[in-house]
Amino acid sequence: PAVLRMRLTPGGESQALGLAFEMQPVAKIFSLVPSSGVTAGGTRVSIVGENFASRTDQPVVRFGKTDVAARWLSSSLAVVISPQHTSGPVVVELSNNDGLDFTASAKEFSYHPEPKLMELVPSRGGNEGSTVVMVIGEGFQASGSMVCRFGLNGTVMASYVSSSFATCLSVPRATGHVG
Repeated sequence: PAVLRMRLTPGGESQALGLAFEMQPVAKIFSLVPSSGVTAGGTRVSIVGENFASRTDQPVVRFGKTDVAARWLSSSLAVVISPQHTSGPVVVELSNNDGLDFTASAKEFSYHPEPKLMELVPSRGGNEGSTVVMVIGEGFQASGSMVCRFGLNGTVMASYVSSSFATCLSVPRATGHVG
C-alpha cells in the first residue's frame, strides 16, 4: 500500500495538513466456505481471497443489504457469522475501509430453512459401529458438509440422498443411549 501525504493549496499556497490517505490493492473474494446456511443465521463463513487489509479496522461483510462485523485471519482469509435472512441467494461483499467501499468480486451465499429430523432407521445398532443409519426428514441440502453426530464426540460425514433422506455410518460407542 502507498501512503500519500495530503496538502491543501488554497490560493496557490501549499499547506501541509499532517494527514495521510492510504492507497490499497483492491480486495478480491475467491470463495465462501460454506456457500450456504440456514435462514436463522449463525453459520460461520470463511471468506477466501486476496488483498484483505488485515492490519486495519474490523472488516465489514455485506450479506445482501445487511452489514455484519467480521474478523481478519490473514490478508487472504476472513471469518464472519451469517446474519438471519429469508430463503434464497444473496450477494456477499467485503469492505477494507469500514463499509465505505466494497469488493467488486462478490460471491453468492444461499439461505435455506433449518432442516428437520423426523426419524432414524434403524433407531439402534451394535456398539461396534458401522450400522448404516437412514436419516429421514425435510430441508436437507446437498452441501458436502452434512454430518451425523452420535453424542458429543461421534461425528461422521453423512451422504446426501435427497432433500428428505440421508445416510451415515454409526460410530463405535459404549452400550447405552446416545443423545
